[in-house]
Amino acid sequence: MYLQPFQAEHKSYEKQLSDSASDQDDKDQNIDQTLINPSAQGLQRFDYFSRTKETATFRITALSLASANAAAAKLQKCYHENVKTPSYDTQHLERWDNLQRNSLLSACKQVHVDVTLNYNLNRIELRGFLSDLDRIRTHEIIKEAEQDVHEKQHALLMSKQVQWSRIDVDWTGDVLTPYDPLTNYRIEMAYINKDPNKMLGATYIDFAKWKELPETPGDPNHPPVSVHRHSITEEMAFENPQHWKGMGKNELDLVPLQENNPEYEKVETAFRESVKQPSTKIVRVRLHPMLIAFFLQ
Repeated sequence: MYLQPFQAEHKSYEKQLSDSASDQDDKDQNIDQTLINPSAQGLQRFDYFSRTKETATFRITALSLASANAAAAKLQKCYHENVKTPSYDTQHLERWDNLQRNSLLSACKQVHVDVTLNYNLNRIELRGFLSDLDRIRTHEIIKEAEQDVHEKQHALLMSKQVQWSRIDVDWTGDVLTPYDPLTNYRIEMAYINKDPNKMLGATYIDFAKWKELPETPGDPNHPPVSVHRHSITEEMAFENPQHWKGMGKNELDLVPLQENNPEYEKVETAFRESVKQPSTKIVRVRLHPMLIAFFLQ
């Protein structure tokens, strides 16, 4: 069995998109790489709690040295019992961007809590007084950061399936300007959810008019432009050989080849030469384009 590559015929604006397919692939790969923060390596420590170690001085007055030492020991015990070192495992610590990382560091710095970022284990370790640790929104910060990473991953996958673009106009005519993957993902999710529009800062997408419009009517900095939705998985027309039948929406299709078919003879000859055995049945295995794109990632 062997895989037969598909030959696609693209439509109208899809022709323009396909001309820059290699550029888009390079862009996707670059985006995937930037999800990993280049500064997220090894073990990084930020000592904010150590600044509080010598901020208090005690004078102990006792009837004997033993009593003074016992009082000092109790103070030390009380101090150490209130110093905690919780740890938090994450899924994608190495993919946190600097804004997310600095959000955690800033919160810890304000209350004098040490931070250790273990990128090898995707683990966050804190050290400080229990009362100070309780003042940090650690779980919320981690949850927000992880959700942001997941959204970026989904956006990258979505960009391989659907691409929204602005239809700008220059002296050469209509030019498609693709939205970045994250904006593209948010537009598509709003479209799938049948929302009437999607806000994009100072502009919004009106799905009824298929336009990007300014939030403030007449804004000279954001003139109205048309938008285009390119579905990579749905808007393709495949030209199959005459002896093939339509695949429809099947993910996998097996097509037995007839012995009087030139393709059968070609494969049989190659099989005999490589395996030194006669073939009993030759089947063409066809995969849905969506699966092919998945396996090639």
